Amino acid sequence: MTDTTAPEKPADWTYTRKTPAELETLAWDCVAGKVFGTWEPNSEMSFLILRLLDHEHITSLKRNNIAQAYEYLDKAGERSVNGMPSFLSCHYLDRHDWSELLKRCVEIENIQRQRAGAAHQAEASPTDKGTTP
Repeated sequence: MTDTTAPEKPADWTYTRKTPAELETLAWDCVAGKVFGTWEPNSEMSFLILRLLDHEHITSLKRNNIAQAYEYLDKAGERSVNGMPSFLSCHYLDRHDWSELLKRCVEIENIQRQRAGAAHQAEASPTDKGTTP
């Protein structure tokens, strides 16, 4: 996966767009509940690192059109803040990648709903094994 963590020299940093494969993996992980991001309600205290950024870092994020920050839940610190995970690292998504990620998550959720519905119908339908219901 492309490293999109904050750089040492923010003025030199340029966001690298995620590949379609990276976005697909991230979408599946988001839907599976393995990822926590700034899109979650009340997430502002989870990414304390973002609150500690200096002006130069913030300017770099804005210049790169960063829309969201995220991290995998297995990277959360040992202590939570008001029941929310806390992170000392994060990855970024620019507006384009964020939009693409949302589309992929919706597609995955729709596929899962369709499959769950088909499985439910299969369970509810009697099978023809020479017996009548």
